[in-house]
Amino acid sequence: MIVSTLMVKIVVDTDEVLTLAEAAKELDIGIATLFRWMKKGKIRPLPLRNHTYIPRSEIKKLKEENGQKENQNVASH
Repeated sequence: MIVSTLMVKIVVDTDEVLTLAEAAKELDIGIATLFRWMKKGKIRPLPLRNHTYIPRSEIKKLKEENGQKENQNVASH
């Protein structure tokens, strides 16, 4: 039996990810809410070794979704 291990090197641009605290601040929510959203799948974290980051693309996606909902509410009144 031959067992092969594949090592993958991942390079992450640190300007493109936020810590959990930074992400919560950017979204104007608490850390507990951020954890709930991650658990529900509303936001996808990027776990790397012993740390968890949130990609800026996830923040942008949530802000766009919230902006669209706010615009829809304003238009319906």
